[in-house]
Amino acid sequence: MVVELSAFLLLLVQSDMHQKISLTLMLFLTSVFFASGQYKFPSIIVMDPYQTKLDSSFSKQIKAYEFETRATEGQKKAFLTPFLAKSDNIKRMKAAEWDYRNKMNYSSTFSFGFYAMLSYIIFGADPKSLVLLTHETSDDNKEKLEQVARKYKVSYVINPVLLSTFLQSGEKVSKVRLPVYDSNGKKVVVNKEYIGSSRNPGFDLTCEEGSFECTFNNITAPAIKDVLAVLRSKD
Repeated sequence: MVVELSAFLLLLVQSDMHQKISLTLMLFLTSVFFASGQYKFPSIIVMDPYQTKLDSSFSKQIKAYEFETRATEGQKKAFLTPFLAKSDNIKRMKAAEWDYRNKMNYSSTFSFGFYAMLSYIIFGADPKSLVLLTHETSDDNKEKLEQVARKYKVSYVINPVLLSTFLQSGEKVSKVRLPVYDSNGKKVVVNKEYIGSSRNPGFDLTCEEGSFECTFNNITAPAIKDVLAVLRSKD
């Protein structure tokens, strides 16, 4: 049953979520990644957190992130029809978005937000790029990550292994361990832990002070910076 979407998720799932990211990210993209010429990005998929740990005091609030829609084939067709004339990568991305957001929870809200920002930046640099998302999960098993890469025909798998949200000195805090698997090199190229406070970072990542969304946003920014640095090193 659909209860309620967070303000952050509502922002992302509007008809064109990518319009909600403003000029700041594009300036960052231009200065860092186009400094030495046009850069071609590989294909990427973002997975759901394999494990989620939550403070027991958040139980009621977390319920608000759980929803499932029973969309008809007609509704799916109406959503995808405007993209039929687009390139194959766009059609794949939109189909993946449709399937993904029909069933969401707290942990998948993190993945969807991460995907939204990453896809906007990468797609802005190369319209032929591909960024997908899936509700599939995995631990640190490289064989499983390779299977996911082959199944979706992507070069990189972003795998949030553990998402934790807890209270620290009375403030909401989230922590994510976020390995990035390189299918071409058959190895994990990023394996870092990120911590986000619930303070409003402002600008493109503006959120309600003290919210769960702020903890996600404060993780997303540095994590994406590291992902882009890895991709840039492959140029």
